[in-house]
Amino acid sequence: MCTSTSPDARSGKAFKTATQAAAAGGVTTLVDMPLNCVPETIDESALEAKRKAARGQAWVDWAAWGGVVRGNAEQLPALIPLGCSRLQMFSDSFRDRRLCLGG
Repeated sequence: MCTSTSPDARSGKAFKTATQAAAAGGVTTLVDMPLNCVPETIDESALEAKRKAARGQAWVDWAAWGGVVRGNAEQLPALIPLGCSRLQMFSDSFRDRRLCLGG
């Protein structure tokens, strides 16, 4: 397994390039990181945008993780049945909005 953070995951090119590199290195699964990218995978619409971009572009299996940010606690449960197998958050908060789930 390998992880990837694309600056703009809305582009199918990002998935194609990342998964081609993974395949060339013998990696069979790439996990898209939910934060530090556009769109951040913090709700259903962002997950769908990434899936749309990946259609027909992925050279290896790929998975998406959900991102935990301030204010999206109510949206997280919906990501699990849609295929997000894990949730990621930053405990050291390098940006204010990523501090915690609470107000």
